[in-house]
Amino acid sequence: MFIIPLEKAIDWKRPPLVTLLLILGCAAILFGVQNHENRKYAAQFDFYFASSLPHLELPRYATMLNDEEEDIDPESLQALLNTDYRQLDKPRQYFLQGLLLHMQNNARFMARLHDGKIVTADNAEFGNWQVQRKRFDALTFQPVNKMYGFTPAEHKPLTFLTHMFLHGDIGHLIGNMLFLFLVGFTVEMALGSALYLLCYVLTGLAAVGLFWAVNPTSEVPLVGASGAIAGLMGLYAGIFGLRKIRFFYSLLFYFDYVRAPALIMLPAWLANESYQMLTMPDSNVAFIAHIGGLLSGGLLAALLQRFGSANIDTAYLDAAKRDEDKQQRYRQAMQFLGALNIPKAQKLFQELHAEYPNDRDILWQLYHALKHDPSSADFYRILVEILSLNDNDTQTLKQLNDAFGYYLKAQPGKMALEPARLHHLAIRFAKYGYPENAERIVLALLRCNPELADLDKTLFAVAIAWRRRANPTRCAEAVTLLQKYFPKSHVLIQAQLFAKANEF
Repeated sequence: MFIIPLEKAIDWKRPPLVTLLLILGCAAILFGVQNHENRKYAAQFDFYFASSLPHLELPRYATMLNDEEEDIDPESLQALLNTDYRQLDKPRQYFLQGLLLHMQNNARFMARLHDGKIVTADNAEFGNWQVQRKRFDALTFQPVNKMYGFTPAEHKPLTFLTHMFLHGDIGHLIGNMLFLFLVGFTVEMALGSALYLLCYVLTGLAAVGLFWAVNPTSEVPLVGASGAIAGLMGLYAGIFGLRKIRFFYSLLFYFDYVRAPALIMLPAWLANESYQMLTMPDSNVAFIAHIGGLLSGGLLAALLQRFGSANIDTAYLDAAKRDEDKQQRYRQAMQFLGALNIPKAQKLFQELHAEYPNDRDILWQLYHALKHDPSSADFYRILVEILSLNDNDTQTLKQLNDAFGYYLKAQPGKMALEPARLHHLAIRFAKYGYPENAERIVLALLRCNPELADLDKTLFAVAIAWRRRANPTRCAEAVTLLQKYFPKSHVLIQAQLFAKANEF
């Protein structure tokens, strides 16, 4: 069963740097250091299974395991050893490799093997075994997972921390990093990078501590970030608390999205880990470490809520609720607008615009609601705001042109905007293919403010825009106006030269 929160999208203007660095660090260790070890292992396996060592050592090791209630079929093992290793399929090769590594990591058995108590001196192959074993021992090395993974029977202090950055293989890494990405960046945004990193380390230590307490004599190294990630999941559920979030879940072949209080994920995750631990006792997944992480994460969240609430970005946590409220009010305002209940639509859109002044969609809908009364001060205020937009994308420019045209039709003879703003609009309209309104603005400015700087250049731009619209008549009219109002302008000379060259 999977339960994955899907509530937040990353704000790349404020990226979760610690989460990204943790992911990059774990990936670099696996693909750098640990990948290099794979080539060493390949050389080991090739030598070992080409020698006579497997026939002398592995059956004896399997017998010891069977005496300890392990279940390895001696006949099946012997059949594998009698087959050329290179001819075996991958699953059976992996079985033999795993058995070899299991034996190599069994300190008690290896001590007896090197003391000559497994392959004894009275064995006819003893001399050959000694030579081959010595050559094979020269190929062995201390793998990074053994050196820096957490082995409960040895419990080196450093490995309490370093095991979090190691992984068994690429599948293990991808699974952990996916959950770290989905959960970690949200927790980091809510807590801040420094507190987030501290919580990550503390929950990882708590996870490995519980694993050590339950398995104090285990000689198998524990590796992986899943304990710390489980801690982040506990933190996520705790700091979001009763806030409703959207999450994905799957149960066998059924999956769906649900909105529910975040806090219910903590018992759900705990129940899932406990169920898997009880039903899959032979799994190599450290479920008990996950449980330790979840519990410590939940406890840390409770402590933060009680004593460190000032360190929690509640605005970030409440963003989803605000967005849901915004969407509901927006839909209601659109319904009022569609039903021509203009006053209510105007009121709602004005409230929304006051709260979300940078939301362009709300701004345009407010304009549509207010344009039913183009003489009102509110309409003029919003029109000025719209005509001040500096975006040059096709949709915005078309909307600006339509809005200005509507204003001129609704208020004929009126152009009450400041000359500088009008001039800027005329330049943009001419440059981006709307010469009608550009020319209207220029003519109005020529009547009231003919000395405005660069007005001759704008009129020249209008002429060029008309030519691009394949309207040579209007183009020529613009050049005539340029000659009339700016007879000494250097732009006029350029325009006349272009006209003679038929470049308009």
